[in-house]
Amino acid sequence: MHDPQQDRIAAMGEAIQRAWRAWVRENVDPDAFRELLREIDWDDADEDYGEPVYLYVIVALDDNGEPYIEDVQGPMTPGFFQGAGRLDRPRLVAAIPLFAGMTRRDLMEFDVAEDTAYWEDPEWS
Repeated sequence: MHDPQQDRIAAMGEAIQRAWRAWVRENVDPDAFRELLREIDWDDADEDYGEPVYLYVIVALDDNGEPYIEDVQGPMTPGFFQGAGRLDRPRLVAAIPLFAGMTRRDLMEFDVAEDTAYWEDPEWS
C-alpha cells in the first residue's frame, strides 16, 4: 500500500541533499579545502580528549518550507560547537567527521539528510 507520508519524508531528504551539494559546489574550493585540512594538526586533534574534528552543517527551512544550508561551522571538536538556535525557524544540525586527505567530493557525498535525522522532527517530515 502506498504511503504519502513516506513520499514526503523521502522528498525532504532529497531536498536537503540537493541543498547540501549546491552549497558545497558554490562555497568549497577544492584547493582551499585541502589546505584547510593540511593546517589541522591531526595528532593534536586526537589528543584533544580523543574527539574527532567535525564540520557542523546547520540546515534551516525557508518561508516556503524548503531546506537550505544556513551555516557551516568548523572545523572543531564537539566541545566547541555552540548549537543552532530555533528563534525564527526550524533548524537541524549534521556533524561531518573530517579526516586527513578528505576531498570536496567526500563532502558532497556525505549524507547530511541522514545525519540530521530530519524524519524524527514533525516540522521536517
